[in-house]
Amino acid sequence: MAEKVNFNIDKDKNFSEWFTDIIQKAELADLRYNIKGFLVFQPWSVLAMEKMYALLEKILQKKNHKPYWFPTLIPESNLKKESSHIGGFTPEVFWVTKGGEKELDEKYALRPTSETAFYQMFSLWLRSYKDLPFKTYQRANIFRYDTKATRPFLRSREFHWIETHCAHASEEDALQQVDEDMETTQQFLHDQLGIPFIFFERPVWDKFPGAHRTFAADVLNPDGKVIQ
Repeated sequence: MAEKVNFNIDKDKNFSEWFTDIIQKAELADLRYNIKGFLVFQPWSVLAMEKMYALLEKILQKKNHKPYWFPTLIPESNLKKESSHIGGFTPEVFWVTKGGEKELDEKYALRPTSETAFYQMFSLWLRSYKDLPFKTYQRANIFRYDTKATRPFLRSREFHWIETHCAHASEEDALQQVDEDMETTQQFLHDQLGIPFIFFERPVWDKFPGAHRTFAADVLNPDGKVIQ
């Protein structure tokens, strides 16, 4: 018989401590890796995430998003082209400055997000309106030098996600894509995983760096804090 595991922390009174405790006792992640903010994902969490990836990718592919794998490194010159976009991430960028013992001619960022990688290639691939809409996605790991308190699975310096990137002929088409994204979120997050969420347009002060408009889904934790 498997050893019984006791949870002695009151979830309602101390959600933060309960959350960290259950991650360790359920063997979802080992938090002892010797770089702050980085996790070792253990088999139970990896298997669960693989199933979640499969569910979401199936939905995306049915809606004509094509899968890509982009490099982890992004040249600094790419980031500078989108200074208004990347400016909000610059303090959090991990930089690669050397190859072996040789200083590189240009710094490379460990991707904090992938817009400047995708749209660099879009400029080479898309030649006319006939190529639109162009809908892509990738599963990737993202790196951000977050200086705030890190939390396993919620606020790490490396995290895993699926990101979609699209090109459209008009703002109207792009907003129709937002409606489709909301539908995708409903199908995946609520219908498949049973997680309730709120999907809304962000106020000006909370927009994504460089964005014209920002729409996103929020999930409320039992302690009242929000996960985007």
